[in-house]
Amino acid sequence: MSESAPTAGPQRDPFATPLSVLRALTTGRRGVIALAFALAMASSLATIAMPLVVRELVTRIGGDASLAGPIALMAALTLAGAGAAAAASLLLARAGEDMIRGLRERLVSHALRLPLRRQREQGTGDLVARVTADAAHLRGVVEIGVAQLPASALTVVLALIVMALLDPILLLITLGAFAIAVVANVVVVRKLRRSAEEQQAAIGGLAGAFTGALTASRVVKAQRAEDAVAGEIATWSRDAARAGMSAARSQSAITPVMTLAMQLAVAGVVVGSGARLASGSLSAADFAAFLLYLLQLSAPFSAIAMGVGGLQAGLGARRRLNELLELETETQGATPPAGTGARPALDPAAPALELRDVDFAYEPDTPVLRGVSLRAPATGLTAVVGPSGAGKSTLLALAERFETPSRGELLVSGRPAAEWSLTELRGHVAYVDQAATLLDGTIRANLTLGLEGRTPSDDALRSVLAEVELLRTVDALPGGLDAELGGRTDLSGGERQRLALARALLSDARLVLLDEPTSQLDTENDEAVRRAVTRLAATRAVVVVAHRLATVQDADCLVVLEHGEVVGTGRHGALVSDCPTYARLVRGQELRGGDQPLMEVAP
Repeated sequence: MSESAPTAGPQRDPFATPLSVLRALTTGRRGVIALAFALAMASSLATIAMPLVVRELVTRIGGDASLAGPIALMAALTLAGAGAAAAASLLLARAGEDMIRGLRERLVSHALRLPLRRQREQGTGDLVARVTADAAHLRGVVEIGVAQLPASALTVVLALIVMALLDPILLLITLGAFAIAVVANVVVVRKLRRSAEEQQAAIGGLAGAFTGALTASRVVKAQRAEDAVAGEIATWSRDAARAGMSAARSQSAITPVMTLAMQLAVAGVVVGSGARLASGSLSAADFAAFLLYLLQLSAPFSAIAMGVGGLQAGLGARRRLNELLELETETQGATPPAGTGARPALDPAAPALELRDVDFAYEPDTPVLRGVSLRAPATGLTAVVGPSGAGKSTLLALAERFETPSRGELLVSGRPAAEWSLTELRGHVAYVDQAATLLDGTIRANLTLGLEGRTPSDDALRSVLAEVELLRTVDALPGGLDAELGGRTDLSGGERQRLALARALLSDARLVLLDEPTSQLDTENDEAVRRAVTRLAATRAVVVVAHRLATVQDADCLVVLEHGEVVGTGRHGALVSDCPTYARLVRGQELRGGDQPLMEVAP
């Protein structure tokens, strides 16, 4: 039977078009957005009304009517327009920050739920760049798309309508001048979009390379390779700068083009209005109002051109964010068939882990495991040994459903792994990787990681630390259980291993998976970890991938892997006699003094 974990269906593109970008980002914030939009529109209307008030003022100057009314109205419109614009800007800034926060939380949650293989393919640095820089670019889509472009467009449309009523001939002269700017800016904006996408891709590459270099910082320093690595990273920086300069050149062309169009329009209107003023077809008041509208068009036209250019960076980020959101995440797994009710209770006597004729390959036609069958009892220590590349760590990855077999069946506590939800399975199984990875944060936070709904007391935490012989070390740290890890305060490799084991002790997991827990430890730390593993195995099932003879020779059962196949199963003494692969591994370690990883040597 082939066991394949169900996968999530294709994700609907939430940012398929500029309009869908706005819809996706403004969901749940429509009230604030609507108010900001209304204020922006009010500011535009105040701007549009101003030349008409000036027209009335010019008309009254030639007569005996009072000028107080138009002047007061101009002042009121100026204050109202400025106030509405400021309020709209503040509301959009607040909504923008809230929207980007929500988007980043969604991206982080999605990225963390990707299968491990997908996370590795994307690269840590590139994922970080998408969550930080690319998400920030989308804020411009909201601020520009919600207020700047609509308000500018409204100003332009209303101004053109009033200008047509004042003098349609002068309007045609104006439109002819601005048509040149529109055509030129369309070309510029297309190039700007390409440059923005290239820059964002380069920044993602830069983040990935830099993250990798920091992770390998010890190796970089030991090899005196700081300059070489910095030089390689600098190529990404140069690519980003080159794309950035290309975008800047495109952006810089927008304002001069609009300025040229405005100058041509003003010159054309001034020349064209001369004869019309002389013939009486155009009054001085109408000309003053028309000229003011023309001058007003410069700002919204420029805002539209710059806004469309600014949108390109956000819409360029749209593609990269879509690529991430469209990746399929891990699914919780199968649920009981309809009408069958809850799944039956687990059999406490069933093997904690069982593989039945399992095959697995990371790449087609390159098998890692072939027909693997094994049983780890409900309690006790089961050790998996073998030469490097035999598939030992892959076996543990299958048990946690980091990967799924391509053929065969894998059962956890008697239940097929595919029938567990991921939440249930990973609550039932504890995993300690080779590096005993800890998160930046306090010792308390690392110990209680994943204990949802449970808040162990300090006494409970201290008890598990004592079991792994780490309590004295923790008490000596500034802050004790609340000491922060990851900065100046950190633990040695052996101490990190024991803290990870303490976390497993604190959990309800019935199956504990340990990936080479002592391969890099000194003798003292090795013995402390072994004692902790023995305590774990007394009440739970422990499956350990081990290289050191001291770690495995007393195991209840040893499974020997070679080239992805089980070549021996049993106790240490029997395997030394009956399994050539195991005997060769043991002999290789003995030749090296008994304190080295098990390695294959020539007979």
